[in-house]
Amino acid sequence: MRYDRLTHLGENKTTFMKDSTSTKWIACLLIVCGTFVATLVPQRLESSELSERQLRLSNLITEQGIVELQASRYGSAIRLFEQAVVANPQNARAFSYMGHAYRQVGMVKRSYKYFGTALEINPNERSALNWSGQVDVVGQNIPLAEEKLARLERLCGRTCPEYLKLKGAIEEGSN
Repeated sequence: MRYDRLTHLGENKTTFMKDSTSTKWIACLLIVCGTFVATLVPQRLESSELSERQLRLSNLITEQGIVELQASRYGSAIRLFEQAVVANPQNARAFSYMGHAYRQVGMVKRSYKYFGTALEINPNERSALNWSGQVDVVGQNIPLAEEKLARLERLCGRTCPEYLKLKGAIEEGSN
């Protein structure tokens, strides 16, 4: 008699089932029902609804994505940031860095979308303010970039890196 290993999703339990047609049908039914139930779960969860494990995992994946981004491995970085926001859909930093990675590969519209998402989650996300402001300068929307610069000044003063980078971009774009 053959036994199949069945691992329970989300748990560290393993059971063994006899190989038979009925167990295969039960397994298929569980998969179909599980898929149906998963579609009923809302996509955006509040941070309070996420487990500490999910938050730590999302932050760890974001850090790995930043390393990939700094090494100019943009595709790998984007995949990691996508995983980070799946683990925590409220991770503004991951959305911000994902936007920056997309900007680096020339997908400016998509990058701006992710900067916007980051700022919806956290209006004080300094990286998103800086990088979206730089996109505004390239698009000749200097007034909007200056608004973001003013927000950065209120958040972190005139000496923080995000403020200085956006200020330099505005000065360069105004010439």
